[in-house]
Amino acid sequence: LRAASKRVAHITVVHASDDDLLMPVKAKIITKPSALVDALAQVACAVASIKGGSAPLAATPSNTALAIAQSLCSGEKKVVLMGQFALTHADASSLVALAQFIATQTGATLGSLVQEANAVGAYALGLQSIAAPVNLLYNVEAALDCSAMPVFASKVVAFTAFRSAVEAQADVMLPITPTTEAGGTFISLEGRTQSMNPSVKPLGDAKPGWKVLKVLGHSLAVSGFDYETLEQAKAQALAAVGDLSAKLNNAAQVTAKPAAIITGLERVADIPAYASDAIVRRAPSLQLTAEAAGPTAKMHSTTMASLGLQDRQTLKVSSIISSVHLLAEQDDSVPAQAIRISSAKQETAALGNGLALTVEVA
Repeated sequence: LRAASKRVAHITVVHASDDDLLMPVKAKIITKPSALVDALAQVACAVASIKGGSAPLAATPSNTALAIAQSLCSGEKKVVLMGQFALTHADASSLVALAQFIATQTGATLGSLVQEANAVGAYALGLQSIAAPVNLLYNVEAALDCSAMPVFASKVVAFTAFRSAVEAQADVMLPITPTTEAGGTFISLEGRTQSMNPSVKPLGDAKPGWKVLKVLGHSLAVSGFDYETLEQAKAQALAAVGDLSAKLNNAAQVTAKPAAIITGLERVADIPAYASDAIVRRAPSLQLTAEAAGPTAKMHSTTMASLGLQDRQTLKVSSIISSVHLLAEQDDSVPAQAIRISSAKQETAALGNGLALTVEVA
């Protein structure tokens, strides 16, 4: 996208944070998360006014929404990309429905930039969460990897490379190698399989997760665990996937509905690059970088002024679940009446996934 923007491509953005994308942006709508549905509905209505027809939701287009619509309608090669912030939004179905309408009306390709590295692989294999007598956590650090800390009503068996990742939740821990010490296969967003080999030998007696799963499957007399090598397991899995082309068109049967706008202070939650998985969280070199600095409560200068707050004050930030103490930081890339607080951090995990927050000087 950056390379294309230097030549002829026009980049437009609808988001809840005005990050520096390091490339020219033709038009952008930056608004608090609960107003994103209305913002995208404005673009959809602007597209409908140009192309004819009616949008899934009624809205009055702003001048910026009209500029975004005109850019999409006038271009030759177009794409509408849904990022992880939209796909994990509380009103994701409405955002997807609006994006589909915009893409269809403008002749654009609709794409999804999912957060998880092998989300397509999990989708293709039909993996899903189900209620079961035993919960299996596989390389999951629940307090940091989940938008809200799950409540386990039954026993928890954790496959993990790090004791500290799960010892607070697990009844049983099974040591497995991290991804760097295990082979595997990813399926990319375009349906391409990409296999990898271990980069180093496993530490001590740790085994790759697929071997542990195989032994458990045999012990429990479960079918489908008859492979002897990783290549056999891969072939068995890909045979079950079949042809992915028809499944990866990003079309969804969803309906756009008006979203309730939060009137108070609203959280914008990002996932820092070096907090995204168990390995980078424990890399001393990465944790010394500016990108890995401790989380702060970032707010627009007008928001801080309206609340009587000062930069670098210690704040008590509260959700309906709990509260944490963070330093205030003035950041005009954050929308008005919003507060940007990183997730996937131990310091902020107690807040859960609630959007509405309150702040006070600690």
